[in-house]
Formats: sequence, structure tokens, C-alpha cells
Amino acid sequence: MITRFCRPLLLLVGLICCVATVSWAVELAASDDATLSIDPAFRMYQRGENNQALSFLRSYLLDHADSPHLDSAHLLMARILLEEQKPSDALFYLQRIEPQKQTSEATLLRVAALQQLDQLEDAESLFSKLSEESFFGDDLALYYRCRADYLQARGQALQSLMVLSLAFQYTDSRFHEGFYDQVQGILSGLDRDLVTEAAFMFADTPLKDVVILFQARQAFDAG
Repeated sequence: MITRFCRPLLLLVGLICCVATVSWAVELAASDDATLSIDPAFRMYQRGENNQALSFLRSYLLDHADSPHLDSAHLLMARILLEEQKPSDALFYLQRIEPQKQTSEATLLRVAALQQLDQLEDAESLFSKLSEESFFGDDLALYYRCRADYLQARGQALQSLMVLSLAFQYTDSRFHEGFYDQVQGILSGLDRDLVTEAAFMFADTPLKDVVILFQARQAFDAG
């Protein structure tokens, strides 16, 4: 009688132990996933806290050399370093991604880095492999900025400005300063007649104010 009663009880206790073990294993796995995540760095980046994000990522790469998220960490490092005008450092991290794992995003970042370094032939070779349809959001804006640099290097300044006017539609305000600098850099290479033509062409676009400001500064400098 006691034996018949004890056997089911032992089975029940064993089942409870198994469930507890599985639950603990799931919690541990979830904890490991959270530890390996680079989401905190991405949130810092979105808030404009680039230095904090870089510090997090450097520690992450040292502490988690076998992480499955290494490529994502390298990409985010490169993206931030490009915004900080450190293209050589950005290329260093992009080159740590294995060739067979190079994505369109990685190639686009490499193009941007090479353009910042004035290695235009290498940038052009890579850019020709990219397609506008592969990108959206901030990456599409970066694609347009790279295309604008590509066109400007070929002497097609007005076409370059036209591309940048499209880029404004695909990015948020924290990137606009870089666009303004790029537009003014292009305008500074044009003569007065072309600047006037640009003002007419882009009168109904987001570039309008940038061109007007450039003309005003040009008039002031001329006395």
C-alpha cells in the first residue's frame, strides 16, 4: 500500500524538479541573450550618445569575442565612426567582417568611408554593386549621399544636388547638418550663374533655404 502511494509521489517530485530545471535553463538562456545583445549601444546611438555607444561596443568586442552578434557590433561601430569623421577607423571594423558575410549595408558603409578618404576609384567600384532598392530609412539617405558624392566627382554638380534633395525625405533631423554641409560644399564649386540656376531648380525643395543662405553669404563676401 505504502509502496503504491510512494511511487506516484516520487514521479510527481521528479516531474516538478524537471520543470524547475527547464525553467531555470530558459531564464539563464534569456539572461545570456540579454548580455550578448548590442541593443543598449543602438539605443545610445539613437539618442545621439555616440561616445557612450562606442565605449559600450569596445567593451563588448573585448568581452564577447565569440558572440553571434559580432558583425552587428562591427557595423554599428563603423556607422558611428563615420559620423564622427573617422573613416579609417570605420574601415578597420568593416574589414573584420568575413567577406562571405558582407551585406549591402556593410558595402554602403565602406563606400562612405572610402569617399571620406578621397579613395574615389575604390568607392566607385563598390558603389556600382549597390542597388537603391536594397535600402530604406537612414541607409537610403546614406545611399543618396554617396551617390551625390559620386556624381560630384564626375563633374555633375546639379545632378548631385538633385539627389541630395531626395535624401532629405528619408532621414530625420539629426542628420540634416551633414546634408547642409555637403550641399554647401557642392555650391562652393559652382560659378554664380550655376548657383542662380540651382536656386531656381530647388525653389520648392528642402534645399531652398540652404541655397538662399549660400547666395546671401556669397553676396556678403563680394561686398
